[in-house]
Amino acid sequence: MPPLQWFEIAPRALDASRLYVYWYLHSNPDLKEDPANWEPFRESLLPRLQKVPEATRDHYADAARSGRRPFAFYRIPHVLYRGELELEGVQVIDG
Repeated sequence: MPPLQWFEIAPRALDASRLYVYWYLHSNPDLKEDPANWEPFRESLLPRLQKVPEATRDHYADAARSGRRPFAFYRIPHVLYRGELELEGVQVIDG
């Protein structure tokens, strides 16, 4: 895998009305727009967001058994921000 870098941005630094969590509750791609997948972001959701879903772990294990490369973020909830981000001075994490 090539080296990756990530931006670490504190949720409090963002406009909360522009933050949403996409949960990947449905495996059917036709249901990706289902409103049940979307939730306004709240800091109280952070503990749930820190856990890797069982479907993701199963996908990684299956890929390892079959010798194929897994999808990096398969069924991992995403926190999405609508708008521009100022990245000057933001911490970059190598991973």
